[in-house]
Amino acid sequence: MTDATVHTAQPARWQDYVQLLKPRVMSLVVFTGFAGLMLAPKLPHPLLAAVAVLCIAVAAGAAVPVDAGVVRDALGRQRFFQEAAERTAVPGVATGLAVTGTGGDVLFVEATAISSSFASRRSSSRRSSAR
Repeated sequence: MTDATVHTAQPARWQDYVQLLKPRVMSLVVFTGFAGLMLAPKLPHPLLAAVAVLCIAVAAGAAVPVDAGVVRDALGRQRFFQEAAERTAVPGVATGLAVTGTGGDVLFVEATAISSSFASRRSSSRRSSAR
C-alpha cells in the first residue's frame, strides 16, 4: 500500500488576494485611470474620482487571462485543418485554381529537381526515338 498525503485547505491570507490582482499590472491600470480623470475637461468630485479609480482597479483585477489552452478547451476539437498551408510549406509546391463542372478546385503543382546527367540521357533518348 502507498501512503496518500491529505492536503487540507487553509484559509486565504490577504497576500494571496494581492497576488491574484497582479500588482504590477494593476498599478499601471490605476495610474492610467487616475491620469485620465485628472486630464478631464472638468474635474470630478474627489469622492467620485476615488470610486471611479477603485472600480477600474476591481474590474481589471477580475479579468481572467485567456491563453491558447483555455480557448482550445472552450472550443473543443479542431474541425478544419489548413491543408493548403501544410502542403505549400514544402519547397517546390505551388497552388493554383482550376474551373471544373462542379465549380472549382485547388491544384497543388509539385516540382522536383533532377541531376543534369539524368536529364541529358532522357532528352537524348527522346531525340533518337523521334527519328
